[in-house]
Order: sequence, then C-alpha cells, then structure tokens
Amino acid sequence: MVLVRVYLFVCLLLACMNAGAHQLSGEVKDERGFPVPFASIYLENTTYGVASNARGWYYLELQPGTYRVVFQAVGFATVVREVTMPDHDLSLNVVLEAAPVNLGEVTVTEDKRDIAMEIIRKAIDKRKSYLDAYTAYTCDTYIKASLEKEYADMRDSLIPGLVKRERLNFIESYGQTNVGPGGQVKEIKTAYRDLADKKIATVQVHVSTDDRRGPDNYMEHNPYLFYTSVSDGNFNFYQNLLNIPRLGDKPYISPIAAMAPVSYKYYFEESFFEDGKQINKIKVVPRNSEGALFSGYLYIEENSWALKAVDLTLPGASTHFYRNFRIIQNYEQTPDSTWVIGRQSFFYDARNGRMRLIGNTVVVYSQYNLRPEFPPRFFDNELRRIEDTAYDKDTTYWNDLRPVTLKPEEKVYIHTQDSIRTYHNSVPYLREQDSIRNRITFWDVVANGVGLYYRDKGTSYFIYSLMQSVRPFSVGGYHHALGGTFTKEWSKATKLVTTGEVDYGFVNRVVKGYARVNYLYHPKRFGKFYVKGGDTYSMINGYESLAATFSRSNYVHKRFGGVGHEMELVNGLFLDVATEYAARRPITDLVLSQWSQELFGDSLNSPQNFEAYNELLLDVELRFTPKQEFYTEPYRKIIVGSKFPTFTLHYKKGVNGIFNSDVDYDFLQLSVEDKMKIGTLGESKVAIYAGKFLRSEDIRLVDQKFFRGSDYFFYSNPIKSFQLLGPTLATRQSFLQAHYIHHFNGALMNKVPLVKKLRMKSVGGASILFIDDVSTLDREPFRHAEAYVGLEKEFVLWRQLMKIGAYYVAADSNHSRMEGNFKFGIDFFNSFTNSWSY
Repeated sequence: MVLVRVYLFVCLLLACMNAGAHQLSGEVKDERGFPVPFASIYLENTTYGVASNARGWYYLELQPGTYRVVFQAVGFATVVREVTMPDHDLSLNVVLEAAPVNLGEVTVTEDKRDIAMEIIRKAIDKRKSYLDAYTAYTCDTYIKASLEKEYADMRDSLIPGLVKRERLNFIESYGQTNVGPGGQVKEIKTAYRDLADKKIATVQVHVSTDDRRGPDNYMEHNPYLFYTSVSDGNFNFYQNLLNIPRLGDKPYISPIAAMAPVSYKYYFEESFFEDGKQINKIKVVPRNSEGALFSGYLYIEENSWALKAVDLTLPGASTHFYRNFRIIQNYEQTPDSTWVIGRQSFFYDARNGRMRLIGNTVVVYSQYNLRPEFPPRFFDNELRRIEDTAYDKDTTYWNDLRPVTLKPEEKVYIHTQDSIRTYHNSVPYLREQDSIRNRITFWDVVANGVGLYYRDKGTSYFIYSLMQSVRPFSVGGYHHALGGTFTKEWSKATKLVTTGEVDYGFVNRVVKGYARVNYLYHPKRFGKFYVKGGDTYSMINGYESLAATFSRSNYVHKRFGGVGHEMELVNGLFLDVATEYAARRPITDLVLSQWSQELFGDSLNSPQNFEAYNELLLDVELRFTPKQEFYTEPYRKIIVGSKFPTFTLHYKKGVNGIFNSDVDYDFLQLSVEDKMKIGTLGESKVAIYAGKFLRSEDIRLVDQKFFRGSDYFFYSNPIKSFQLLGPTLATRQSFLQAHYIHHFNGALMNKVPLVKKLRMKSVGGASILFIDDVSTLDREPFRHAEAYVGLEKEFVLWRQLMKIGAYYVAADSNHSRMEGNFKFGIDFFNSFTNSWSY
C-alpha cells in the first residue's frame, strides 16, 4: 500500500508539473492484439516522425493543432488518422491490418528504380560539397537516453505502471559540442543526470606477479545504453564510411557514399511538399542482408539534393549488442542556408537472458556556430568534460532546459528517484544505512565477508569470510588466511587503500603474508604512491602457460619490501618508478601436496633448485601514447584510447653490493603496440618487443627474460604470446618478438551464401621470435615462426560480450620440425573502449 500511495502521489504531482507538455502516445497492435514493433509513425507529407519500440509503443511530440498521422509497418496496410492535438498529452492506440498479397499483381517497376537512381546519383554528386560546407562548428546538445527492462516472469508481479529502478535506466545531459577543423571533438557537459545501473566495462582476467599494471582506469557504465555522449558515434551520412566502434567492429557504408550503388538498391517511393520544397522519399535496400549496411528511407530535397531526413535500420548481425537498431535524423538549415542535423533519435532493443531491453535515445542540437574561433590548444584530446557542478542541477533547472517531453514512466521514475536521492543523502539515512550494513550476519561470516562502513568519516573495512580464508591449493598444502582491506576516501577522489593478509600452512607449519598501502593523491594525473612488503611464495614467471602457472616448478620463496610511484607527466606520458629488495630461496625443502604431484607430474611439479640470493632492483617504465583521448569527470580522468601506437621503454637494474644484493645486470626493452582499421576489410593489431641485457654480470633465475610456453589446446593472447612455442623459454641476452593479427570482421564470411547466416568471423595472423641465447636450450640461438587462421563467434552472456574461436596453427623453428595443431580460445569485449584484448 505504501508503494501504491507513493506512485499515485507522484503521478498527481507530475500531472500538475507537466501541464504544458504535448505528447501523442499509444500502442500499435495487429489484428490479434500483438504489438507491432518498429512501426513508422510520422506526419503526412513531412519528414518528421518516430518509430514504435519493441513493445509497439510510440511517443510523438506535437504542438496543439490538427495533423494527419501515418502509421506504417512492413506487411501491414498503412493507416492514416486525423488527430487534433489539445493543449495536453493525448493517447491514441492503432490497429494495423495485414496487407493483402496478390502474387498475380506483382510487377517489376523499373521506372521507379530509374527515378530513384537518378535522384541518388545527384545526391552523391552533391555529397562532397555538403561534407565540406563547414569544417568546424559548435552547438548546444541535449541528450536523453533511456532503457527499459522487461522480465519474462514479471507479468503480474508488480503494480501496473509502477516503475522501479531495476526496470528503467535513464541518463540525460546538456552542454556544448565543439568540433575542430581536423575533426577533433570536445564535449563540455554543464548538466548531467545519471540514473542508470552500471558494470565494469569488461571481465578482468589477469595472472601475474607484476604489481604495476598501469593507471587505475576502470569505467563503470551500462553497455546497452547507446549514445550518452557525442563521441559514441558520428552519424554523418555524407561520409563514405561511418566508423561507429560503439555499435560494431566493421565500418558502415553510407547509402550515399561514392560507391554506394555497388552495395545498395534504390526504389522511388513518393514525392511531397514540405515548407514549400519538394521532398523525394527513396527506399534503400542492401544487396547483402548480413553486411554492415543500412536499410530504410532517405528523404532528399529536390534541386538542392540535400538530405532532409533519414530513417534507417541496421541488421543485428552488424552490431555488438542489439537485435534491432534504428536511426531517424532530421536536418535543418541555418540562416545562411547550410544544412545541419537538428535532431536524431535511436531506437534499439536487446535480450539478456530472460530480460528484454528496450532503448531510446533522443539528441537535439541547437544554436549552431559554423565559424567558431577556438582558443589555442583548445582541442587537447579531451573528448568529454563533465563540469564539477553538472550533477547538482535540480528538477526546476531540467524542466526549464529540456527541449523534449518525457515519457510517462520517465517522469515517474525521475521524480521518484530524485525524492529517494534527497532522502538517501540525509544524515539520518546515512547513519541508519551504516548501522544496517554494519550488522554482521551468519552469511557475512561464512561466505560474503564482513564489511564495516562509516560514510561520514569516509572509511570502510572489509574482513575475509571463512570461505574466502580457505586456501586449499596453496604451495605446500592447505593454508588458512586472515586478511582484508581498509579504505579511507577524502573529497576530490583522493584515496588510501590498505590490503593485506596473513596465512598459515598446516602441512609445513609456516606463516606467510603480505601488505600493501596505496595512496592515490592526484586522481586526474593518476598520481599514486605505494609501499609493499611480505613473506610469500612467489611466481618465477608471472605470464606462464596454464599448467605451468600453477605447477610448483614456477614458485620460489620470497621475502620482500618495496616502494613505488606512478604518475602521468603529461597527457599520454606515464612514468612508473619502483624499487624492491627481496631475498629469494628455493622451495625444495617443502612438503608438497599429493594432488599437485598427480596433476602436474615430476616434470612440472618439481621445484627449481638454485642458490639462495638477495637482490635490490630498480624498475623504471616510461609509456607514451601520442594524442591519447580521455574523458574528464569531477576530480577524475578516464582514458579512452588513441589512434596512434603506444611506445613503452622498460629499464630494470639489478644493483650489486648494496644491502648484500647479489645480482648485477641492466635490462632494456622497447615495445610498440598498435591497432589499425583497414576500411571495410577489418582491423589489424600488431605488437613488437625488442630487448637486451645491456650488462649481464650476475643474472639469477627470476630475472631472466621469459617467453610464455604454449598450452596444448588453449589459444592464448596472440599479440603477447605464441601458440606452438613448446615449453617456456628464457634468455639472458637479446631478443626480438613480433605479433600480427587481422580480424576480417565479416568481410569474407558475409559474402558466402548460407555461410553468412552463421555470423562467423574469420581471422588470421603470424608471429616470430628471435633469441640470441636461450638458457634452456644449452645457450643456443633460437628462431621460431608461426601462422594461424581461425573462425570466431560472438555472443553475450550476463551483459558481457565475448567470443569463442577455433584456430589452426602451423609453426616451424630451428630446434624442431614443422608442426600444426588446432586451438580453442575465448576473449572478452571492453564495452567502454570498444575493443577486444586481441
């Protein structure tokens, strides 16, 4: 009853506050009562319209007056309704009847094709002039993105019409879009409202002993919400290719590209007059239904041959997440008669398990300035900036600013969430929630872990649960650990995080543990200082084959202490400096578990026997990514990526003599990593690593340069490792390692009849390795080369896009005969950077 009262009160409040809104809305159904998704709803003889969503609902903004509204969908007879729009919202449901089909009356209308081609050729001829009409501009941009969730088992479980947080995501923003002469983009958001549930952009898979993994650059977002920033995609159809990584891997061919008739067929639909100008409606049909091609309608103005509007869809096979994707654009002329986009809307839907996701984004552009004067160094690769006060805008501000009307469920949701947020930020509520969260339950102790939160002080504690403390597969048998985390956060995103644990090994009766303290003192430049220390069993090679990673031959006893500092000096240039003192001992005296002996056998499970030694290390890494693009949020910077390679210079020195350090060497490695889109032919990635021990007076076991051994069936990351290298190799001299992989992204498979229906993608690549002196091969030179081809299939599981692949690899080296093998791999998509790990 409380929920019902809240809902009715909010609805009554909204009815009073939105009396000036004018929205024609309703549901489009067929004769059987089923919804008609993605029907076209538009004003007769105009280019203004919308599409119904996956549930058949539509929302059309109108000023008071009388209109003829057209309802149209493939396979149904067109319905035209005369609507008198009052000074308030109006509901209109429409039933579409199935269109009669008489095969005897089907005729080939070549004349309509000829008319369409003539219009399209003229539009293509004018394409370049409209593309070059202005090279820079600024405009005000309003974006409203919403995403509804529908669960298969929720039909009668909720109060009808009641919108809950788990059923709706909503983000809206307002700001200025700036585009420079070279295509640079900077969006400055002055108002931002985020009511969306989010997740980390990709699954994190990492096994390594290296504590330094680059800047803390995680980004939580909702991968299904499309176009919350202008950098999500540039839908300029005057371009030949539209590169929209947020949508799909392959660039989309514009229907008016220079060579578009090779990819599309065109049909003349009708002509009508709008604002005294003749508009030609052209139907666009892709020649390859599975390709990265649009279908739908172009509205082209007579004589000027400019786009007046577009209504286009993309096949689900060409997108990462969506089953259906549709874009409607409306163009308008500025006072100097230059054509610009005034408004664009996106309609999309996806399925995630039992949940159906229905999305809609509306973008309104205004106040264009086509001859802006930008200050020097204005475009510094900052794609988006959210001002510090952007989140503080109240409901009155948004009501005065918002250029579109909200859907009923959006109105209820926003005001409900605003009320909840106000209450949630109150001191009594925070104290109550801390008290509730700090109540320790049985399941906290057993499984979840015990958390204690004190938000008024900015502190939190986390203590391992009983299950988290269990270490059944530790080196030397069962260990039991006690550990946790302490976090202290200050204003402006500075943070202190302390982690650590102590564990006891029952078989060998040993106590081990570690501690690490991180202090993030400059979030916008990733400035971080850390101190670490401990007594543990450490990996010899942090990047090993699956079997070798967990076998006991890959572990030594390590007592260590160290300090480090990380900082971004200038945009894209990172300097990491660390020093560590460690005492390393073999674990040959440990009693090992019987299961590890049975699983790995003597060859992998026998610990390395070496003379104990001490080492003092200096580790310096300098990474540079030219023109690194980034987002700026209040007190935080988020790296997006770059179109240029990343160069890394890594120097490591074993310091001899100080604190009885035994090692004495200097190691230097230079690496280059890059990815390149090759038009419609796909994307290539390349990685080159070259290094040398400049001095090798005393190099011990752990300090060699290792090359990951290969798994028998598992396909490891091909731009970091080899597939048929055999056991892990190590060197104390120079080496050259190079990897290349090319994903065709359907460029080959989509051209094969029937096979293209499988939506498989082909891939190929090669790798080489040159080592002057291999420690594990009697110090002989080593040469290795391999090549591979494969097929990959994408799928979504628990909101995570991933792909599985099958590959055939062939390899040859100077220490073995030529061989081949089949491999199977899995990779995860980063939905924020819009990239795969390989």
